[in-house]
Amino acid sequence: MYDCWYHGLKGGLKAVERRLGIVRSQAPLLNYQIQGCWTRWKHKQDEDALRRLLKYNEEDVMNLVLLREMLGV
Repeated sequence: MYDCWYHGLKGGLKAVERRLGIVRSQAPLLNYQIQGCWTRWKHKQDEDALRRLLKYNEEDVMNLVLLREMLGV
Protein backbone atom coordinates (compact mmCIF):
# COMPACT_ATOMS: atom_id res chain seq x y z
CA MET A 1 0.00 0.00 0.00
CA TYR A 2 2.70 2.47 0.96
CA ASP A 3 4.73 1.66 -2.13
CA CYS A 4 1.65 2.34 -4.25
CA TRP A 5 1.06 5.64 -2.48
CA TYR A 6 4.69 6.59 -3.07
CA HIS A 7 4.07 6.08 -6.80
CA GLY A 8 0.81 8.08 -6.74
CA LEU A 9 -1.42 4.98 -6.86
CA LYS A 10 -4.36 5.32 -4.49
CA GLY A 11 -7.26 2.98 -3.85
CA GLY A 12 -7.50 -0.74 -3.33
CA LEU A 13 -5.70 -3.48 -5.21
CA LYS A 14 -8.36 -3.74 -7.92
CA ALA A 15 -8.21 0.02 -8.62
CA VAL A 16 -4.40 -0.09 -8.84
CA GLU A 17 -4.59 -3.11 -11.17
CA ARG A 18 -6.96 -1.24 -13.50
CA ARG A 19 -4.75 1.85 -13.52
CA LEU A 20 -1.66 -0.19 -14.40
CA GLY A 21 -3.43 -2.36 -16.97
CA ILE A 22 -3.13 -5.59 -14.99
CA VAL A 23 -5.81 -7.94 -16.31
CA ARG A 24 -7.34 -10.76 -14.31
CA SER A 25 -8.41 -14.07 -15.84
CA GLN A 26 -11.80 -13.66 -14.16
CA ALA A 27 -13.70 -10.54 -13.20
CA PRO A 28 -12.97 -9.45 -9.62
CA LEU A 29 -15.56 -10.60 -7.13
CA LEU A 30 -17.65 -8.06 -5.27
CA ASN A 31 -17.77 -8.23 -1.48
CA TYR A 32 -21.23 -9.79 -1.45
CA GLN A 33 -20.06 -12.44 -3.96
CA ILE A 34 -17.07 -13.31 -1.80
CA GLN A 35 -19.33 -13.65 1.25
CA GLY A 36 -21.80 -15.75 -0.74
CA CYS A 37 -19.07 -18.12 -1.93
CA TRP A 38 -17.74 -18.50 1.61
CA THR A 39 -21.21 -19.15 2.99
CA ARG A 40 -21.95 -21.76 0.29
CA TRP A 41 -18.64 -23.50 1.03
CA LYS A 42 -18.99 -23.33 4.81
CA HIS A 43 -22.60 -24.52 5.01
CA LYS A 44 -23.01 -26.68 1.90
CA GLN A 45 -19.42 -27.69 1.03
CA ASP A 46 -20.00 -26.22 -2.44
CA GLU A 47 -16.75 -27.14 -4.24
CA ASP A 48 -17.41 -24.67 -7.05
CA ALA A 49 -17.71 -21.82 -4.55
CA LEU A 50 -14.44 -22.89 -2.91
CA ARG A 51 -12.63 -23.08 -6.27
CA ARG A 52 -13.89 -19.60 -7.14
CA LEU A 53 -12.60 -18.20 -3.83
CA LEU A 54 -9.24 -19.90 -4.19
CA LYS A 55 -8.82 -18.62 -7.76
CA TYR A 56 -9.74 -15.11 -6.63
CA ASN A 57 -7.20 -15.24 -3.81
CA GLU A 58 -4.54 -16.75 -6.06
CA GLU A 59 -4.93 -13.87 -8.50
CA ASP A 60 -4.65 -11.36 -5.64
CA VAL A 61 -1.35 -12.89 -4.56
CA MET A 62 0.07 -13.24 -8.07
CA ASN A 63 -0.92 -9.68 -8.94
CA LEU A 64 0.76 -8.39 -5.79
CA VAL A 65 3.97 -10.04 -7.00
CA LEU A 66 3.52 -8.47 -10.44
CA LEU A 67 2.77 -5.10 -8.85
CA ARG A 68 5.98 -5.23 -6.81
CA GLU A 69 7.94 -5.96 -9.98
CA MET A 70 6.25 -3.11 -11.85
CA LEU A 71 7.01 -0.67 -9.02
CA GLY A 72 10.59 -1.90 -8.64
CA VAL A 73 10.07 -2.85 -5.00
